[in-house]
Amino acid sequence: MAVDPHEVVRLAERFGAEYAEARVQDYLYEVVRFDSGVLREYSVDRRKGVGLRVSVNGYLGFAYTNDVSRQGLEELVKRAVAAARTAAIAGRATRFAERPVRKERFSTPFSEDPVAVDPEEKVRVVEEVNVGSMRRAEIRSAVTALAVERDARLYASSDGADIRVE
Repeated sequence: MAVDPHEVVRLAERFGAEYAEARVQDYLYEVVRFDSGVLREYSVDRRKGVGLRVSVNGYLGFAYTNDVSRQGLEELVKRAVAAARTAAIAGRATRFAERPVRKERFSTPFSEDPVAVDPEEKVRVVEEVNVGSMRRAEIRSAVTALAVERDARLYASSDGADIRVE
C-alpha cells in the first residue's frame, strides 16, 4: 500500500492539528467468469482512499479523499483542518476519552498470494474447470467464476496507535 497513515498524521500536525487519526483503505476485487466455455468477464476494481479526523484547539474536522497523490493528501489535510477551525465558530470543543494505545497486525494467512498470480493463469484455470464441467452429456451449460478480494485497512494516530488489517 502506497499511503502511510503515519505520514498523513504528521502532515496534519504540520498544518496545525494538535491530534490526528488517519484511516487508509486499499480495496481490490478481481473477477474471472466463464459461461459455457466463453470468457464473459475479466475485471479488476481497485479503490484507494484516506479518511482523516483532526482536532484543532479541541474542535473536530473530518475529510476524505481517493486522491492519494502528495497533492491530494495535502488538500485532504487542509480540508480537515479548515473544517475543525470552522467548527470553532459554532461548535463546542471535544475531549477524547482516555484509551490505551494499540499496535496490532491482523492478516489472513495463505500459501500463495492470489492477487500475485498471473491473470492469464487465473483465466486458464477457470476456463479449464468450466469446459471440463460440461463434458457430461446431461450438462448443457455451466457458469464458473473466480473472485479475489483484498481489503487492506491501516490506522494511525498522533498518540502512536498503529493498526493494520491486511
